Amino acid sequence: MDGVTFTILPTDPTDNTCPSQENNNSVVVRMDFGEFSMLFTGDAEEEERGWLVDNHASLLDVDVLKASHHGADNGVSESWLDAITPERVVISAGVNANHGHPRPAAVDQYVEAVGPASRVYCTNRHKTVTVYGREDGGIRIVRMNPISKACAYDGKHY
Repeated sequence: MDGVTFTILPTDPTDNTCPSQENNNSVVVRMDFGEFSMLFTGDAEEEERGWLVDNHASLLDVDVLKASHHGADNGVSESWLDAITPERVVISAGVNANHGHPRPAAVDQYVEAVGPASRVYCTNRHKTVTVYGREDGGIRIVRMNPISKACAYDGKHY
């Protein structure tokens, strides 16, 4: 559609736990527009992500990662980030953070992967985060709230 390609990545066909492990049955989608790419991960946990790294690593290397499981500790790992090598990370987490997402350890891993903390965006602090990917590979990310407070949930709002 208008030069944008969406690739639905498969789940492990030998995993018969569906639907008892809903997070590990998340739909993972890669979006490509020219030289720009982004990965949407749902709530994929270690099992699903590990299977994708082992079986579809060539589809994982992207420019922008929408973090898995709202920035939970079980939504990120070193091997996952090594396969993706994102330039930017967007974490979708509620401002009230009933589950304490995003978790500080997960945010630290994302920051370590992408460089400065200013390349990690989170809806619990920045409200709406809009990603503009250009066909030439350029990226522009706009935050509704330009606050510079760390993404990790600390029990406080904004």
